[in-house]
Amino acid sequence: MEYGFDDYLYCSCGRAPVKTFIYKCNESCHGDDFLMLLPRVVEEYMRNLKPIQELNILFLGETGVGKSTWINAVANYVAYATLDVAETSDTVCLIPTKFTMTNENYKEVTIETGTDKNEDQKVGQSSTQMSKSYVFRYGKKKSESSILQA
Repeated sequence: MEYGFDDYLYCSCGRAPVKTFIYKCNESCHGDDFLMLLPRVVEEYMRNLKPIQELNILFLGETGVGKSTWINAVANYVAYATLDVAETSDTVCLIPTKFTMTNENYKEVTIETGTDKNEDQKVGQSSTQMSKSYVFRYGKKKSESSILQA
């Protein structure tokens, strides 16, 4: 659930005004009861919230243009402080990949990283089966990237 900074709370089933919610503290010392807060109290709490700086990126493209590869590249970019550190560390692979390349002896070699039920590694077909969001935190910013298959 998220506060939209427009006097509404949002969840996967829709939105509702913050004044219509009942609240429960997570601390066990406050008991199991839900509490209806006075509208002015709710408004004051919401006014004191600071929005998270977000950057939402939507990737659209045909099969095989590199959307998943780009997501993996961003994951590696935010995971390591420098390129030197990234070179000597394990690669971050959020989305399994499979591709063929030619080695120094001119033989085709298949490179495959990981497996996932959401990825169908058939040549010439869309690999990503369902759209999915990937959230990255970088400093005080949050970035959410989504891949949608055409």
